[in-house]
Amino acid sequence: MGPAYSVVCTSKGCRTYKLKLSRMKGSPVHIAWYVVMIIALALLAVLLFGYRRRRLALSQNAIEMSVHRGRGLLGGWAMGVATYTDTEIRWYRLSSFLPVPSDRFSRIDGQLQSQRAPRSDELMWIPPDSVIFEFRAGAQSDQLAVARSAATGLLSWWESAPPGLRTDQRDIC
Repeated sequence: MGPAYSVVCTSKGCRTYKLKLSRMKGSPVHIAWYVVMIIALALLAVLLFGYRRRRLALSQNAIEMSVHRGRGLLGGWAMGVATYTDTEIRWYRLSSFLPVPSDRFSRIDGQLQSQRAPRSDELMWIPPDSVIFEFRAGAQSDQLAVARSAATGLLSWWESAPPGLRTDQRDIC
């Protein structure tokens, strides 16, 4: 591809100018630069997402947990990873880039009220071989789905509160 020229004609005559492709806004050089930048940003986003997910999965006391919040546009099951602290479960949504928990489930204010098996329409959105718990804290009601092997650990953690921590836990087994 040879150099590009522009011809400008006025009342005094016509002149030919050589164009510099690197300064043209729609030039192939500019377009290639934008494509490279978009690919680099997408790669950076994927790497950050992968690093966050790996860090959460390797953290101590981490379990796979899906949370269901009602129906409608913002409702439905969301997959994530949960970690335990002394007083709460911290849930990190997998499709989020935020380093902070997406939700917290306190065993001081909340109760695990019931346990059930998943329905067939829920199996795609929750961990395999799951148990679904209903969690209530005041007016908030959520459903928590964990694998059956993690459900035993969750119940043990829930029922073994440190001394002085109130747990009004019903029998849900």
